[in-house]
Amino acid sequence: MTAELSIAWIRRDMRLHDHAALATALAEKGAVQPVFIFDTEILGRFPNPADRRLVFIAETLCQMHAALQARGGAMLVLHGKASELMPKLA
Repeated sequence: MTAELSIAWIRRDMRLHDHAALATALAEKGAVQPVFIFDTEILGRFPNPADRRLVFIAETLCQMHAALQARGGAMLVLHGKASELMPKLA
């Protein structure tokens, strides 16, 4: 028997509390893996890799990961084309 795993894809709603997709995944049977993808198709629109919006996302992901670790979990952060990575992950 295979253990069930739900993937909660974190995209624009970068918070752990009151997060609809995450709450739905947690309500199901089995483990939940929060995932964020630095989508290279979107990153290509930012000529400056130190853009404050990207820095904010990175800092927020670090905070989310630390909060998940305190609860015994972790955030999976990937880099690449989301259209390719998500099907592979699923």
